[in-house]
Amino acid sequence: MRSGFSGSCIAPNDAIDHRIRRATLTPSHPHLIPFPHEWTLEQIVSGLLERDPAAGREFFDRFSRHVNRLVWRMLGACSEHDDVVQQVFVNAFSGIHQLRDPQRLESWLVGIAVNTVRHELRSRKFRRFFVILGLADDQLGSELDPEKQAIAAEFYQMMGQFHPEERLVFVLCMVEGMTQPEAAAACGISLSTCKRRLARASQKAAKLAKDHPQLAGCMKEERP
Repeated sequence: MRSGFSGSCIAPNDAIDHRIRRATLTPSHPHLIPFPHEWTLEQIVSGLLERDPAAGREFFDRFSRHVNRLVWRMLGACSEHDDVVQQVFVNAFSGIHQLRDPQRLESWLVGIAVNTVRHELRSRKFRRFFVILGLADDQLGSELDPEKQAIAAEFYQMMGQFHPEERLVFVLCMVEGMTQPEAAAACGISLSTCKRRLARASQKAAKLAKDHPQLAGCMKEERP
């Protein structure tokens, strides 16, 4: 899955509480052992259903960076970031029995992440949800050169003016590089609704980008 934002928004290193590795994973089947080769998606899902701790570790290790980046891009730099990432995996562990096709594990997890972020956007009133990157988190600021830091700051200032539902679709299509059908599935909405929200967000972004010159060269057209 390609990023559609030209690398302007770089996610922080994974700084997720290690407790998530054992969240809701009870070794009820000690006979299950790690596979000596790379785990297949079917093996990961099967292991999670059996509450195999090794499968939980593999699941977390394989997808935590993606989830971490996705949540960071949708929420920006905020103190609740790690809690949200942890909640994504807790929700995934508890709902793994709902996954019908192991080959769709990653897209299913993206949907979990989107719904978790949506819940945060609806249920919490962050005092300053979209902050200037680098001022809120020294680690994030130290990882970006000044030019990228300025671009990221402008991006999240712009995102702060979007309706939450439009913001989710915009980030998935324009930053994560998802197709519109993929974004619609991740958000649990129809393709037509996804297109309408993306169109509104894109129009707003184009207008706002005029006041943010560093963003002008970073925006790319969404994938159909």
